Amino acid sequence: MRIKLIELLPNNRIRLLFDTSFGWIPAGPIETYFEQSLVSEFLRSNFHAPGRTLQFLNGSMTEQSRATLLASIDAFASEFYQALANSSTYPSDQRQHVGMLLAFRPCGFNDFRPFIGDKSE
Repeated sequence: MRIKLIELLPNNRIRLLFDTSFGWIPAGPIETYFEQSLVSEFLRSNFHAPGRTLQFLNGSMTEQSRATLLASIDAFASEFYQALANSSTYPSDQRQHVGMLLAFRPCGFNDFRPFIGDKSE
């Protein structure tokens, strides 16, 4: 069975046959594999080289501030997909595969939860 995710073009080029902004089935097998394997591999990388960054920020904010930041993250994700589309017309030797992790959710540290009454995941 062929699921037709790509089209093979001359000179071993490919064209994706799906929208790059698709999402996995929530808690499905692919998303589970991605979360358990690929994310940890991605995070074990060197983020100190030029053109790389990893930042973990934390603090307390209101629901309105969280909603504003989530809207900004959604807009930034749209910019990322637009940059992919703009770059897709260039030959592969002029492009570099990149990964970007945006994560935003309530969080706490397990060791401190009993002391602060944190109910975050």
